[in-house]
Amino acid sequence: MPALQRWSRLATCTAAVLVGALVGPFASSPASAAADDVVLIGHGYGHGRGMGQYGSYGYAVDHGWTSAMILDHFYGGTKAGSVGNPNISVRLSSIESSSTVDTWITSAKPFKVGTVDVGAGSGARIVWTTTGWQMYTKFEGCTSLPKTYGPYALGSATTLPITLGAAPVALTDLLTVCDSGRGYRGTLSYVRDGSTNKLVNTLPLQSYLKGVVPRESPASWGDVRGGWGIEALKAQSVAARSYAWSSNRYPYAKLCDTEACQVYGGAAGDGVALEDARTNRAVDGTSGLVRLSNANGAVVSTEFSSGTGGYTAGGTFPAVVDDGDRKSPNASWTVRLSGSAIASAYAVGTFKQLKIIRQNTLGVAGGRVQQVDVVGATKTVSVTGDAFRQKFGLKSDWFFPVIQPTQQVKSVAYKKLAFSDVVYRQVAGPSYSPWTQHASVTAADYAASGSPATTVQASSYVKYSWSSTVYAVTAWAGERLPQVDMLSYDQWKRAGFPTVRNAATVYGTMYYRFGSDPAIYAEGPDEVRHHLTYAEWTAAGQPAPVVRPA
Repeated sequence: MPALQRWSRLATCTAAVLVGALVGPFASSPASAAADDVVLIGHGYGHGRGMGQYGSYGYAVDHGWTSAMILDHFYGGTKAGSVGNPNISVRLSSIESSSTVDTWITSAKPFKVGTVDVGAGSGARIVWTTTGWQMYTKFEGCTSLPKTYGPYALGSATTLPITLGAAPVALTDLLTVCDSGRGYRGTLSYVRDGSTNKLVNTLPLQSYLKGVVPRESPASWGDVRGGWGIEALKAQSVAARSYAWSSNRYPYAKLCDTEACQVYGGAAGDGVALEDARTNRAVDGTSGLVRLSNANGAVVSTEFSSGTGGYTAGGTFPAVVDDGDRKSPNASWTVRLSGSAIASAYAVGTFKQLKIIRQNTLGVAGGRVQQVDVVGATKTVSVTGDAFRQKFGLKSDWFFPVIQPTQQVKSVAYKKLAFSDVVYRQVAGPSYSPWTQHASVTAADYAASGSPATTVQASSYVKYSWSSTVYAVTAWAGERLPQVDMLSYDQWKRAGFPTVRNAATVYGTMYYRFGSDPAIYAEGPDEVRHHLTYAEWTAAGQPAPVVRPA
């Protein structure tokens, strides 16, 4: 569904839009560009429906939002509820290498396959024959020793359970699938599904989530900003729990263990823990919590994706602005496609133009593409934005062509900032849907564009009255919001030591208090914590503080 950067803004601005991750000085060798190349600028990673994972992270560490606030924002029309900790069954489809599962299973403790005992450390291999289930065994579990024993008949029931004889203590005690090295809590079962075998893991919902959350969101987020990032992991836990419990993929399992459902890795891999104390804390801290529909009280399928690009796509949940997505390395991206490859994919003859016909109008550059025309010498083919995304492996269906044989945009300019070698491409949108935005470009793409001349974009420089950190504020012509960068001393020096004025606040500042204590604290993106005086709080616009536990 599945490299962080700092963002900041002035208090007088409603937000800051920096489209494109900051990159280092250009050192790559020049690249050649074909005459029919198309350069797309895009936003987000994934379908964009429901919660953006980077948006959740950004809201937690840059805005001080709690997981409840994050969930309320992304999942409109829902409310908090609980399902407790029931068992859930998961099809281990990642292990299925063929139409029939045929693998060895082991444990450091004795276990049973059906009603047959298997000794501690031994391995068992289960197959289906014309007469039903049969088992082969060998000593020393997953080793490649050729000596096996069996077959042993196990009957022809639809489901064949595999259970431990005693509760596991060590990771090696878990039921482990030799082919993948993955160890699983709970029980395993072979299920006969038509003419194929499926392997299913059944375990408590909380245990399942501890194998999901660190696969879907980095556990390291829990350490960021003095631990504020744990709120993003809590939001992920609730979203993953709701998504799982609302699923009913198969008669024998709620869902699968791959990205087709949500990624579940079990508890161990080759004897090494795959669970993490930080994500475990997030799962335990939201025990049982799910999102329920306001309309009928049912658990809702809380979809999520890596990054929304700054605006969710709508659908089941209302589309909302996602300011937190500025943390995402894919908040903005560019890609160069060959016009010849586009023409070949759609058999339109010589490529002429990629023409955006319809967008959802949500966010910069017109939003996600609903219809795009591939124009060629012999014909024009109309496809959906998502179909085009899939055809060329784009990160999302939010894209727009800024350089191509016949441009839809009005102008393209290349600019730098005084303190950086990063080159930005600034684009003015078409007259029928005017917009302006800028994005950093890679060294290779800049060279492929002919290394055009750059101009310096002016910035102003500000800091807190209570901190020495300097921020550069850049107002891009035609864009509603400024770009704000936190500068190092060397960057400030490179800019010529410009005069720095005091600012009320910058984007990424959190305001909070503890329990009923009226004292208000501010913490900037440089993680300097300050106890605000009333005058400082007033100068910042008296922002409402988030109340944290005392």
